[in-house]
Amino acid sequence: MSAKNLFALLLCGMTLVANAETNIQKVHGYEKQKHHQQHANPPHHHQQKHHQRGTVIYPSDGYYLLSTNCNNSYYISMRAGISGNRIGLDDREEPLYIKRVGDYYYIYDDANKGLALDLNTGKAINGGRIQFYIPNASNAQKWRFIQYPDGSVVIESAQDSRYVLDVPQSYASRGTRIHLYQYNGNSNQRWTLKKYTGQFRLDRNHRKDNYRPTPKPVVKPVEVSAGHGRK
Repeated sequence: MSAKNLFALLLCGMTLVANAETNIQKVHGYEKQKHHQQHANPPHHHQQKHHQRGTVIYPSDGYYLLSTNCNNSYYISMRAGISGNRIGLDDREEPLYIKRVGDYYYIYDDANKGLALDLNTGKAINGGRIQFYIPNASNAQKWRFIQYPDGSVVIESAQDSRYVLDVPQSYASRGTRIHLYQYNGNSNQRWTLKKYTGQFRLDRNHRKDNYRPTPKPVVKPVEVSAGHGRK
């Protein structure tokens, strides 16, 4: 083989090797870029519904009734009034006291702020236990109201905005325990917030009697100042 032919053969081989390396780099570069994009912009599936058409609202401080949209005859109730008790539903109206703190609210058993609606252990997980507990100013006791066009509200946890108050399996009955669950847009996560303007008796400890309001409460539309819209 002549020197000229040998040189041409070597040159061809070098060209093939260079092209192969370029192709490998392109493939690896694509994979690297794709991997980077996936981590830089992780999917937020929980936001797809949660941020549609809802608006943060800021009701004035005061007593309210919170009934489930599964059945508006059932209300959030603290029942026995003992710290650590799980929160359930009851068909007897029970006004709760809400107080704004920044962009969130505390939900108390009464205006004396004896006990606050609380996420047990402060862990935002599906099935997270909801209870009334001694006020401690933690995010586990802060909540936000997101109102939708039909007037219903979602009660969002300050611990993690993906999680809201939920009626398990949409089963509304006396004693049903509410819990925390990731937002899904269903009626078991929607609530009706109504201003309570009636009176109630006080027990011997000067706490309100939760079950015998007198006279019959007068429910008025909630007066709120709208916050930022959800996109």
